Amino acid sequence: MRPTLVVPHYMVLAPIIEQGDLVAVVPSRVARALQRHHPLEIAALPMESPIVAVNIVWHLRQQKDEGRRWLHALIDEALDAAPPA
Repeated sequence: MRPTLVVPHYMVLAPIIEQGDLVAVVPSRVARALQRHHPLEIAALPMESPIVAVNIVWHLRQQKDEGRRWLHALIDEALDAAPPA
């Protein structure tokens, strides 16, 4: 199976799926978030999916930036508190 459509971010998926005969493979948290606002069905994949690493990247000149540090700490805290996907 090959991708039919690649989108820049998850938030554009729901209207596309609603108007066509496509399916999307997304993390379960994303699927549940989209389903809260759109009439979508969620089903588990029939096979194991690979774990996808998510990274935070910034330029070295921002290393000491207080705003970047705050955002990074906020993201770390949210991920530590989040239930498993």
